[in-house]
Amino acid sequence: MSTHEHDHEEHEIEALVRELIGRLLRRRLADAEGRVPMAVIIKVLYGPGQAEEVIEQVPEVTRIDDKVVVVTELPGVAPENIRVGMTGRTLQVFAQEGGRRYHTAAPLPPCDPGSVRTRLKHGVLEIEIEIDASNPDPVPPG
Repeated sequence: MSTHEHDHEEHEIEALVRELIGRLLRRRLADAEGRVPMAVIIKVLYGPGQAEEVIEQVPEVTRIDDKVVVVTELPGVAPENIRVGMTGRTLQVFAQEGGRRYHTAAPLPPCDPGSVRTRLKHGVLEIEIEIDASNPDPVPPG
């Protein structure tokens, strides 16, 4: 197997694992009946070598007027070690500090990806995103 094929296979495995973890977290969040936030630690090991632990955080997602506010805990992580982005209608947060890696995913209503604003204070990341008023679908995908 070539290096390119191996990298592609690893990417596919990671995408599948993230999808399965996302389903599990959404189900757990639905079962929590409003008792959030909660933290879930999942360790996924595959292939040779040592994999690092990824801490999957379940964020608080709140709609306030024409904005969505997403809050997640990233204890001890410096701002320069945090990446925030949107994939379709899912907000993704990746962070790393020392040997700790964090990931957060939050389904959102249609939002303006260019309006993302972040603030990190005392290990709590707050992300504010403007809702896209031109899109009539206010419900995030399930």
